[in-house]
Amino acid sequence: MNRKYTFKLIICIWAILGVNGVLSAQRFGGGLELSANASQIDGDFSAGYNRIGFNATLVGIIHIKTRTDLHVGLSYSTRGALSSFLAYNQEQHTHISLQYVDVPITIHLKDWLQESEYFKIHYYAGVSIGRLFNSSVRTGGFAIPTEGYRRTDLGWLAGISYFFNPQTALFIQYNRSFNLLYNKNSTPGATFSSMRGYYLSVGVHVQTKSKYNE
Repeated sequence: MNRKYTFKLIICIWAILGVNGVLSAQRFGGGLELSANASQIDGDFSAGYNRIGFNATLVGIIHIKTRTDLHVGLSYSTRGALSSFLAYNQEQHTHISLQYVDVPITIHLKDWLQESEYFKIHYYAGVSIGRLFNSSVRTGGFAIPTEGYRRTDLGWLAGISYFFNPQTALFIQYNRSFNLLYNKNSTPGATFSSMRGYYLSVGVHVQTKSKYNE
């Protein structure tokens, strides 16, 4: 999928969510998340969350109960892996860059009510399905695959949000794939390991103000 068309799709869905939020403000809402990803891949012979990426998510919100929300998102994210910044020379650096479109689905449990207006703390967990549409690999001193990565990514995620007001929050989130990014058994005689991705996200969440009360 071309990046230009991906952003056009995101803008269109954001517009639809905005209209839906105006028409059905009591039960439905919308939001936007922007975050930085610190990612890593098991099996790439490096350690640490050295690969810094970016994530932008459009969120549709369904207010199930006063303390429970369902979020369905559409995300564009960059992640991957990077060998230690302290490698002795440039030839030892390994850099894996992956670009995904993801659909995360999460249940949010809210706590710490503030004067009947909003809940300051949201705990959440869920699943995500993603599609890899672009990748690039620069190998250093280790044998890692440069192609053949699995296009579909299934994973789980969990996080916590802290709201400063009814519409704005900071969040931290952990994502990990169920399936392998690369399975060495698919390449007979491969000298590299199977690979599985995971990453941490820290960012800002902005949403429409909910007027829903049970």
